[in-house]
Amino acid sequence: MENPQEYTFLSSDKKTTVYYSLWIPQKEPVGLVQICHGMAEHMARYTWLAEQLVAHGYAVCGDDHLGHGRTAQAKEDLGYFGEQDGWLYLIEDEHRLRREMESQFPGLPYFLLGHSMGSFITRNYVAQYGEGLAGYICCGTSGPNPGTGLGILLTSILCAMGKGRKPGYFVNRLAFSSYNSRYENPQTGLEWLSRDQSVYLPFANDKKCNFIFTNAGFRDLFRLLRNVTGRKWSHHIPKELPILILSGNMDPVGQYGEGPKKVDAWLREAGVQDVTLKLYPGARHELHNELNRDEVVENLCVWLLDHTK
Repeated sequence: MENPQEYTFLSSDKKTTVYYSLWIPQKEPVGLVQICHGMAEHMARYTWLAEQLVAHGYAVCGDDHLGHGRTAQAKEDLGYFGEQDGWLYLIEDEHRLRREMESQFPGLPYFLLGHSMGSFITRNYVAQYGEGLAGYICCGTSGPNPGTGLGILLTSILCAMGKGRKPGYFVNRLAFSSYNSRYENPQTGLEWLSRDQSVYLPFANDKKCNFIFTNAGFRDLFRLLRNVTGRKWSHHIPKELPILILSGNMDPVGQYGEGPKKVDAWLREAGVQDVTLKLYPGARHELHNELNRDEVVENLCVWLLDHTK
């Protein structure tokens, strides 16, 4: 398959150039999928997934967020979104990309897929801009986290002390130290990503992956999650928006299946009419990099085709 086309747009922070990739099928696309990537990674890690979607007729796009990938021009930019409201920039930048794509592909059924931190961004997004989407896919997401409030308080204090752009080593340990606790003989610290060990080395050796968020970046991460926790969030989702929730039942980000179940319940209680929850037994965080990724993509494409009008 040909390499994706590469483009840029100006971030909603009004100063940063955001880089994005676009994959286009050879034939007229049947729809478009916008991918919103996760924490401490970048869009190139979604190349295989994008190629599978293109093979089913979909155009695919996705940007490297602020503080990530090509958009983070300097090492000190990694894991930093902004001094005050970086989390809002992340949401607005997804909207800028969507508007750009809709101008290039007018009338195509438009789907949004968010993974991990990208699911927090996109859950915020669909509460604000969900009208007009053909469907939303929420992958590797989390339920309520009792530590979110404390995390916001701690990181806000650190930012007030002038440490907003410093790596949040202490916060990182608090947030992720337990992620490998349910796996036998963890060796790398990355076992929570996938059962496929071939995923670990490229992730660990990529200078634009596996970095520590800044204290300000962690504050924005916690704010993203807090804002999509509970019925107050779900009641803002368009009732007619089809939603697919995907997760592994051994994913610590999703509290081993309990988090996605909670998100599913909030949406159903809010009256969202078309909600599907799919938990994959034994699978961990990155379903698109899991041992059963072919099964995951097959199920995803069936759902997409069912909702492509």
